[in-house]
This record gives sequence, structure tokens and C-alpha cells, in this order.
Amino acid sequence: MADENEDGIPAPPDLTSLFQKQTQQINEACQKASQAFAVIKTRDSDVASLTRSLNSEVNKVFMMAKAAKTPQLAMASIPPVLAIANTTFAKVPVTDQKAVSEIQQAFAPFDD
Repeated sequence: MADENEDGIPAPPDLTSLFQKQTQQINEACQKASQAFAVIKTRDSDVASLTRSLNSEVNKVFMMAKAAKTPQLAMASIPPVLAIANTTFAKVPVTDQKAVSEIQQAFAPFDD
């Protein structure tokens, strides 16, 4: 028999093509995973930017509050304080919604 060695044990099958196919599938899966996790890095960057903006606005509000030495100045500072606070706070839900949407899209291929 040509497929048996001298001890009568059959020769192992050639699994090269199976190995190559599985290696390719693993590499493709790793690439998809890297792309998906890149979205999380983007989200982290967006959150860091938003945090810096919020901190900046809080500092502006504190400066205005510190400058208001009389009740009249305190009353006059309310509209600018609210305008400053509302500017970045309005970005929070948009940033969150964007991040959630991008993460869901990035990880959708893994739901199979």
C-alpha cells in the first residue's frame, strides 16, 4: 500500500490547505476586532475632549461667581453663566449617542 509506511500505519493527511484557510480566517477576525476596538479609542478621545470643555466652562463659571461682589452683579451674571454651562452640556447627549451608535455598528459583525 502506497499510503502506509513500513509499520502499516497510514500516512497523515495533508492539512496544509486547512491550516492556511484557518490562518486567514484568524487574521481576518483579528483585523475586524482591531477595527472594532479602534471605535472605543475614538470614543475615549471624544469623552476626553468633552471633559476638557466641561472643566473649562466650570472654571469660567467660578471666575464669574468670584467676580460678582454685589447682588446686582450676581443677578447679571446668571444669563452668561447659564449660556456657558448649556453650551457644553448640550454636547453630552450628542457625544454619547454618537459613541453608542459607532460602538454598536463596529461590534455588529460579532453578533453572528
